[in-house]
Amino acid sequence: MVNTVAGAPQIGLIGDSTLAGVRWYGQYGKLQTYSYVFDAESCRRTLEPSCWSREGYRPDTALQTMQRLSGKWGDVLVMMAGYDDSSYLFDDAIDAIVAEARRQGIGHVVWLTLRTEGVSYEEPLHQANGRTYRESNRVLLSRAARLGGYLQVADWATHSVDHAGWLEPDGVHVTKTGAEALTAFIADQVGRVLDGDTVTPAEPPWYPLVEGDTGDAVVRVQQALVGAGIDVKGGADGTFGLATTQAVSAFQRQHGLDVSGVVDQRTAVALGLRQGPQAAASATTTVAVSTAPAAISTPATSPETQASSGGMTSALPWLALIGVNVVLAWYVRRRLHVRRQRLAASSLEDGEADADADGPDRRDPAAHFVD
Repeated sequence: MVNTVAGAPQIGLIGDSTLAGVRWYGQYGKLQTYSYVFDAESCRRTLEPSCWSREGYRPDTALQTMQRLSGKWGDVLVMMAGYDDSSYLFDDAIDAIVAEARRQGIGHVVWLTLRTEGVSYEEPLHQANGRTYRESNRVLLSRAARLGGYLQVADWATHSVDHAGWLEPDGVHVTKTGAEALTAFIADQVGRVLDGDTVTPAEPPWYPLVEGDTGDAVVRVQQALVGAGIDVKGGADGTFGLATTQAVSAFQRQHGLDVSGVVDQRTAVALGLRQGPQAAASATTTVAVSTAPAAISTPATSPETQASSGGMTSALPWLALIGVNVVLAWYVRRRLHVRRQRLAASSLEDGEADADADGPDRRDPAAHFVD
């Protein structure tokens, strides 16, 4: 899809089925204030060979699409992809897209965070889902911190919280209303980047904490519950067990929240552990300083904990340890990469495409996605 507006900035958009909903519904909305090239396909992967889409073909990868339309992406390239990517290769995918964007002289890459809250979607080969999207977002923020603003991260994951009507039941694909909201969000974020602003969030999207989770994030939840006058049997031990679930439910009941026992973003805000989306959006921060700690944290460690422990100075021993682990992880991943790609290819050729959860052919917008 190509849109031309005389005198308007030229931008490009590449995505998987989460962005393809805009095409399926024909809801380009505020994007039409720009001249743009729009290319979004069901089952598209960023770097690895794509699976067969519900529209009956295997689309080019995001990287292949960039190269095929080289020179046409304009000043800003928007990426909404990663939901169908193997989680262990997402960092390589980001690096490849950024390198190609630089080669083509694109001014900025804006990548949307992957949704994590209320997500039941899982990529066709079961190598990525709502939990692994957490790590994908951390990788995005890490890369953005290193690149000095060239890669900007637009926080769709947080922006879309509490808007169930924007999303299909799988938590990632947009409805018609969601397509309108998504295009308005992208247009706003691109406009800010073109104006020289930084849209990358100071902290990663909130990741719901559930029974079975452990770590510092759970400790902070338990401490906040006790501070709110809620009894937590066993105290702040860092283990999200039945007692913590019951305490969270009691807190939610007292504050008029959905009683789920899950510490979602609204509960985290009520506990004082997280800014609300509007407050976070209005905060002015320096990406290179505020984002880097979040990028190296474990799933149970948030920017708040790192700030209270002295920031990057106290994090230096951890950085050394992480450096060793990164080398080891790289070696192991490379050894597994060929074997996994062969398995992926053989599974797809043997009919794995039937397991594609990207949803039915959305040329019929009334159809619903099926996991």
